Amino acid sequence: MPSRLIYKISHRSLFTEPSTYMFMAFSVAIMCFFMVLQGIENSQQGNVFSDDDRILVVSNGIAPRYPLPVRYANEIMQSSIPGVEHAAAVNFVPATISGTRKQIAALAANPTDLLRTNTDIVVLGGSTDRWIEDRNGVLVGRDFAEREKLMVGDTLPISSPSFRIAGGEGTQRLQIKGMYAVKDDAYPAVGVIMHESLIRPMGQLTASQGANGILVLVSHRQDATTVSRMIDERYATAAVSTRTSLREQFVEAFNDQGAGIAALMWLYGMGGIVTGVMLLAIFCYFNAHRLQETWGRLDEMGFKRGQMIGGASMAMTSLILLSTAFGIIITLVGYEMFKVAIKQSFPYFHISPTSAFLILPAVVGITFVFSVLSLITITRGSIGVTPQESA
Repeated sequence: MPSRLIYKISHRSLFTEPSTYMFMAFSVAIMCFFMVLQGIENSQQGNVFSDDDRILVVSNGIAPRYPLPVRYANEIMQSSIPGVEHAAAVNFVPATISGTRKQIAALAANPTDLLRTNTDIVVLGGSTDRWIEDRNGVLVGRDFAEREKLMVGDTLPISSPSFRIAGGEGTQRLQIKGMYAVKDDAYPAVGVIMHESLIRPMGQLTASQGANGILVLVSHRQDATTVSRMIDERYATAAVSTRTSLREQFVEAFNDQGAGIAALMWLYGMGGIVTGVMLLAIFCYFNAHRLQETWGRLDEMGFKRGQMIGGASMAMTSLILLSTAFGIIITLVGYEMFKVAIKQSFPYFHISPTSAFLILPAVVGITFVFSVLSLITITRGSIGVTPQESA
């Protein structure tokens, strides 16, 4: 008998009223989608540089995302600012492994300038000369190579809009000329370093072109903070001002910006989850109310009140089980959207749909509880009332 009751209510709720299922699926999708936002977190935290780090990062005075003139690197080197040993203009290149969606932390720079300035980089196997001489050669981080199972001599297809802007193909097949590690393993070597000519129009570098930043190596005989202040004073009245900081401070500012966005995503996620729960409660109540007219007939058929409530609750819960498929699809779509939109600008963000999937069992349980409470409320005044009494 209970199985017949479950069948009748399921048939009426799902097939006779398809809007019920759509409303349920929409509620689940909202909750799953906003759980994706809950899964966004900034995985780059803390200071990975030593206390005696001597490398400064010079960025645009308005905002780091705006470029600096490349000539600033030579000007800083040739200036009378004491303590400046080397300087290198660098560009952070948005890139992926061609044919996949795997993002690469790619850096484009003059090889000689970069190696002289960023003393953390240790080229392995004496491959420095081979890389410097080959414009289409790249250095790959040891940790990145291990993860992707790459070897020296392999061809690495890299796709980037920067290649197309420079007048080349959007995908470049670059040969791995060597690998690099980070001194003392202070932070993971997960990047790819390429020649700056690959992202310059026609491969030529001019003083008017821009760079994302300039690295400056400061002598141990000079206070790095003093040097950073002198660099900013030099360009205070220039058309493009600068903001210079130690790498530790630069990363902290980056993390603060990322933490703010992660917190905002968390608030949006909580708001979406609360909205989904409210829609779920509304669904359960109105679905129970829609079934009110069947209680009299089921009562006449001999079903007890407990059977009717239990069967109806199971039938309404079956809707959520069917709706989870739609919820999973929306979750995966949301994951891909935010992986592309957020991670390109904030490469240290970690986005996982796992937390969204974890909520599905909770949603099933919540639905069952809401269904029982709604059915108890509705049936309290419905069962045992004959048509004559209701008239």
